[in-house]
Amino acid sequence: MAIIDFVRQHLGKKHAGVLTVFDRLRRKRNAALYDDTGFVSGHDAEEALATAREYLDLIRADIQGRRSRAHPGGSGTS
Repeated sequence: MAIIDFVRQHLGKKHAGVLTVFDRLRRKRNAALYDDTGFVSGHDAEEALATAREYLDLIRADIQGRRSRAHPGGSGTS
């Protein structure tokens, strides 16, 4: 939960949907691991992968933006 709160603070409300999906999937994963009746469906797994890709794109864009601001006029890459 601390990670969700940390990311929510740093990404802002604009991307709250990504965090909502991750949090819901986290709860389902916990139920699947610790509850005899829990399972993860194929749909949930596909949604988790799509959301993870979206999250990685957000983080990559954030890093690229930070690099560009730190090195104006440069390529922004290391």
